[in-house]
Amino acid sequence: MFSLIAAIAYQPNTPDYPAIIGYQNKLPWKLKSDLAYFKNKTLNKTILMGRKTFESIGRPLPQRKNIVLTHQKKLLEGLLTTHADNPAMVSEKNIKSENISIETQIEAILKIENAAPNEEIFIIGGEQIYKLFLPYAKRLYLTRVYIHPTEILKGDAYFPKIDLDQWRLTSEISYPKDINNDHDYAFTEWSKD
Repeated sequence: MFSLIAAIAYQPNTPDYPAIIGYQNKLPWKLKSDLAYFKNKTLNKTILMGRKTFESIGRPLPQRKNIVLTHQKKLLEGLLTTHADNPAMVSEKNIKSENISIETQIEAILKIENAAPNEEIFIIGGEQIYKLFLPYAKRLYLTRVYIHPTEILKGDAYFPKIDLDQWRLTSEISYPKDINNDHDYAFTEWSKD
């Protein structure tokens, strides 16, 4: 079963507000609670991401089966080399010690899901991967990052538009901003039956 998990910019009462998820391959906010939520939900699960998301993280996430979906055939060569300009990139040692696989076709991912339909596979980004897998998703874990109407938030990566009439809200817990979280936010969970 595919589940999408993301933190998205959200402005209440503004349905056309862009659902920003990133800017220059980084999160455009500081939400330590969301990082802990993400870890809690994805630990010991399979996570699927695109090349840019993998490069922004810089390494396979521990205690998870990491799958990178990319059309770039030379990705593996890039992963096996530590780049001088980006020392956080994955080295050959990390590739061998972590649970990571590289796939170039969506059909390979669909086979993985079909082989274990009750296992939750988390789609963790980026923009193109979310768009590709939204039609297959049965659950959404969306952290709504509340953006004040006067705030200008820069973004260059967006979550796809969702028809919420096709989804059922199963959980929503809101929190105010604090020293570790620079915006008000809410953890929301949605399911499609």
